Amino acid sequence: MVNRAFFYRIEGFVPPAPNERRLGMYGFSIELDRDFARKALELELPDGARQRLVEDAQWIARGIWGNEFEREARYRFWGNTCLLQVATVFGNACSIGATPNEIQEIEREVSDAEVKKQADIYKFPLQYNPHNVDHHLQAYGLLAMWTNWADKLETLLGMEAEKR
Repeated sequence: MVNRAFFYRIEGFVPPAPNERRLGMYGFSIELDRDFARKALELELPDGARQRLVEDAQWIARGIWGNEFEREARYRFWGNTCLLQVATVFGNACSIGATPNEIQEIEREVSDAEVKKQADIYKFPLQYNPHNVDHHLQAYGLLAMWTNWADKLETLLGMEAEKR
């Protein structure tokens, strides 16, 4: 058996019961390990990686909705860092994202050792929450985009660690 510490956890990725289906019922949350989020904030997102992620998002959208809505799939990063703030897909502001307040708190942890020490006591993850996920295809698209970003970031962070 493999004992591996996972750096994210997906919560609530289940369809609503047939009698409970209504707008917004396909949402799910993702918890990102706080140390992983800190590392992402400390790493500048290379232009080549940013462009590759844009292309990946459009490829994911084409696979779900066809060419018509590929431009609706977008990533928004926190400044020039590798930390994803929001992933968006086709729909009425359909997204999954972290709040600016939470990200700013993690930024303070990166720059202030005392703040980091306090945060390490509780180790709360960075929470990504849904907005207007009205259809199962939107949920699949957001999940595919988020995990694509996480996979690419894990690779980038591994490459940075090897340089040191």
